[in-house]
Amino acid sequence: MSVIKRWIAEAVSSITAASITDASASGATVLTGTPAQARQAIGAAAGASGVTGYCYVDATLGNDSTGARNSPALPFATIAAAITAASAGDVITVTPGGYAKFTVSKSNLSIIGAGPSSSVITHATTDCGITISDAVTDTLLWGLGTNGGKTTTTDASAYGNSSGVGILIGNGCHRTTIERCRVINSVGHNIFFTQTSNYCSVLRSSIENVATAPGVTCEVRYGLLNFAGSHHQYRSNFITGSCQGVGLWFGAKHCIVSGNRIVDNWGRLGATGTGTRSACEDYGSAAWGDHGYNLWENNYVSGTSSHGFEIAQGTTGSIVRRNYVTNVSGGCVEVTSDNSTPTTDILVEDNTFIGGGGSTTYGPFSINGVGAAGIKLRGGLVYGFGSGQSGCLVGGTATGGGFSIEGVTFEANSGFSIIRCNNCGDGVSIVGCKFIANIIPGALILLTSGNYHSVVGCSAPTMLAYSNQRFVSLASGNGHLIKGNSISRTASGSDMIIASAGSGHNISGNSIAYNAQGWNTSGINLGSGVSNSLITDNVIIGLAGSPSTGINLDGTDNRAPGNMMVNCFAYVQAAAIRCSATNGADVPKPVVDLSAAKTFGSADMGVIHRHPAADTTARTWTIDANSTFKCPIGTVMEFYNEPLAGTITVAIATDTLTASPAGTTGSYSLLAGHKATATKVAATSWVIEGN
Repeated sequence: MSVIKRWIAEAVSSITAASITDASASGATVLTGTPAQARQAIGAAAGASGVTGYCYVDATLGNDSTGARNSPALPFATIAAAITAASAGDVITVTPGGYAKFTVSKSNLSIIGAGPSSSVITHATTDCGITISDAVTDTLLWGLGTNGGKTTTTDASAYGNSSGVGILIGNGCHRTTIERCRVINSVGHNIFFTQTSNYCSVLRSSIENVATAPGVTCEVRYGLLNFAGSHHQYRSNFITGSCQGVGLWFGAKHCIVSGNRIVDNWGRLGATGTGTRSACEDYGSAAWGDHGYNLWENNYVSGTSSHGFEIAQGTTGSIVRRNYVTNVSGGCVEVTSDNSTPTTDILVEDNTFIGGGGSTTYGPFSINGVGAAGIKLRGGLVYGFGSGQSGCLVGGTATGGGFSIEGVTFEANSGFSIIRCNNCGDGVSIVGCKFIANIIPGALILLTSGNYHSVVGCSAPTMLAYSNQRFVSLASGNGHLIKGNSISRTASGSDMIIASAGSGHNISGNSIAYNAQGWNTSGINLGSGVSNSLITDNVIIGLAGSPSTGINLDGTDNRAPGNMMVNCFAYVQAAAIRCSATNGADVPKPVVDLSAAKTFGSADMGVIHRHPAADTTARTWTIDANSTFKCPIGTVMEFYNEPLAGTITVAIATDTLTASPAGTTGSYSLLAGHKATATKVAATSWVIEGN
C-alpha cells in the first residue's frame, strides 16, 4: 500500500466535521459541505499518488441503484455494489454501520472502514465475511470488522478451510494488506491465506474467537493461517481464543511475525476437542517444497493447550528471537522433525521462558524427531519451571545430533533436570550457560545417550539442596568433554561431576568449590563402567565429608594428573584422590599458602605455592640461583594467585627466566586469579608459562 493510501485511511476514519480549514495563518475555510465531500477533497489532494477514484458506502443513506463512482452525494448501500462500480486504484470509503459479506473481485482496491467496531461485516456461519478472489492483488482492508456469530465452542469440523472464514484470501493474492481490522468469532478460521499469496501483511488488528479459557471440549479453529505465502508480515496484532494464534504452513517462507500479543488460545480440534495445536507454528511439508526462513520476534505468548512455539517438520532456517512465553500446556518452544522432512538450522535466541502450566514430558524447550540437525538454543532466560520438567529436553525421540545450547541462564527451576540429552544423536554442545538457585533432585545436565557431547565454560554458583544433586552426569556415550566449568555448592550434596559409563572422556580445567559438607561425596567421580578417560587441571576446593574424596577413579585405565585440591582433608578418612588398582593417578601436590616475599630453595619443591585472596599486597617470589638451589633439570614449581589477591612477581636471582610463549626474559607478573608453572630446562635457565 502506498504511503498516500495509508494516510487516507488514517484521515477518513477520523473526519467528523463538515468543513476543512486552511492550515495557513489565516485559518480561512476552504471547503464546506458533508463529511463525504470532505473525504473526497482529501482524496483529490492525493490524486497524484495513484488513487484513481472513489466510491462511498453508507448503510443508512446509500442506494445501490443510484450510487455512483466519484459522487459523494450518491453513496452505495453495500460494499459489494461499490466494488462492482470501482476501478483499479480506487478507494472505497465505508461509513459506520452493519454490512453484508462481500467479495473483492478486482485488483488494486482500498476498502477503508470507519473503524473495526464501526464498519462491521456480519456473516453466517457457513459464509466468509470477506473473500478476496484468486489472483486479485494489491488489496487494502483498513478499519473494518467481521463477526461470524460464533458464541460457543461447538463443532466446526464440517466447514473445512474455505467456509465460515472471517477473511478468506484466495490463491495468488499478492500484496494484500489487512490493517486495523477486527476479525471475531468465525466458525472457520479467522484469517486464512489459502495458497501462495506473497508480500501480504496483517497489521495492528484484533483476531478473536471464543476459546479464551482452558477446558474447551469442541472445535475452535485457527486465528491467522498462511498456506505457502512468502514474505508476509504480521505485526502488532492481538490474537486470542483460537486453537492456534499464527500458523505458517506448507511452504510459507521469509515471513515476519513480530510484536504480537498471542494470548489465551485454548481452542482444540475435532468434534470432541481432542486435538491440540501450538499457539504459533512453523510447519513444512514435502509436498509443498521449501519451507522456512521465517522470523518470530518480540511476541508475547501466554495460554495455549499445546506449545508456545512449534517449529515443525520440514522447516529450515527459521528464527525464534526475543519472545516472552509463559503459561503453556506443552513446551515454550518445541522443535520437531521426521526423516522424510527434517527440520534443520533453527535458531532459538534470547527468549524469556517463564514457568506456569507446562508439561512433565516436554519442559520449556525440546527437540524431537528423526533428522533434526543444527538446532541452536542461544541466550535468554528459563525461569521457574518444575513438576518433573527438564529445562531443555534434547531428543525425546531419536534425532540427528549436532545441537547447541549456548549462554542460557537457568534460574529457580525445580524439575527433573535442567538439560537432558536423551536419544539425541552425537555432538551436543552446551557452552557458557549459567545455573542459578535451581533445586533439582538429579543432575543439572544429564547426558543419557549420544557421543562426543561437550559442557564448556558453564557456571553454577548456587547449587542448592537435594543430597543427590549433581552438576553433570555422564550416564552413556563416549568421548564427552567437560571443561572450564565453575561449580559452587552452597548446601550439602553429592558428586559434582559423575561418569558412570563410556570411554575417552576428558574432564579438565574445572573449578569445584564446596561451601558446605558433602557426605560420601567426590568432586569428580568415575564409576566402574568408565575407561580410558582423563581428569586433569581441575581445582577442587573445600570438599568436606567422611569419607570424602576429591577425585574417585574406578573403572579401567583412567588417569588424573595435574589436579589441584585444597582443603580436601577435613576428616581422617578423607582422600584427595581415591584410585582403584586398574587406574593411574598422580599424587596431588600439597597447597602451601604464602603471604610474604619468598626466595625458593630445595625445601620448596613438590608443592603448589598459593597467594591467598586475603593478602591484597603485591609480593615478590624469587627462584634462587643454581649455585645455591641445585635442583635437577626438569624440576617444576607451581604458583597460584587467588582472585582478589595482590599481584605476584616471580623473579629469578642470577639465572635466566623466560616467559612462554612470548620469549621475554626477566621477572614474570602473575595476576590475581591466574596460575603459572616454572620448569627448569637447563642448569641456569627456567621457562615459565601461565594462564
